[in-house]
Amino acid sequence: MDRSIIEGLLQNIAILLAFSLIYDYIWSRYNSLKSLFFKILAGFIIGAFGIILMLSPWRMMPGIVFDVRSVLLSISGLFFGPVPTLIAMLITGAYRFTLGGSGMWMGIAVILSSGTIGILWNSFRPKWGIKHTMLELLSMGFVVHIAMLACALLLPSGADDTTIKTILFPVLTIFPIGTMLFGLLLIRSNINEQNQKKLQVSEKRFRTILNNATDALYLTD
Repeated sequence: MDRSIIEGLLQNIAILLAFSLIYDYIWSRYNSLKSLFFKILAGFIIGAFGIILMLSPWRMMPGIVFDVRSVLLSISGLFFGPVPTLIAMLITGAYRFTLGGSGMWMGIAVILSSGTIGILWNSFRPKWGIKHTMLELLSMGFVVHIAMLACALLLPSGADDTTIKTILFPVLTIFPIGTMLFGLLLIRSNINEQNQKKLQVSEKRFRTILNNATDALYLTD
């Protein structure tokens, strides 16, 4: 694999990790803030991270660049739902349009297909996170990136065959696995937050029982 591909993927992974930290500290903690305004704000944040990913791509040839925006947008559709994801798709799609180049239509098609597949996966498989979670995430990752390969047909004649041969291995191996690992990371954040909330409820219940027991001792005395 070309060194530029590895460097680009490593930069993109670092950006996804930064996004997961924001998810951990904001989205998974403040359930009461998940209003329409908060979802719109989340869409702009996801869109901003999508643009950052596109600023750190690996370049196959002038006008044809690749990054892991497909991972971000598909996971966004799966975890965040339609409103934030559609906003993020609009932002990243508009930015990709401004970049132009021979790969513009492929890039926009990847954005639209990735976000849409994530949204539909959540709609048609609402219990995806209950069991076989790793298999669900990996399966969605394959579907998203098979669609990405199909989008390469939108490249100019002659460039599509070369592009598909070059990206075939990372798109069908690294990208689906990255989708699965990124999804598991967000699930782990949810689990940690739920455990903290359960612990807080348990501590509150224990303090209440202890205070009531103290009051009973005073009355008996």
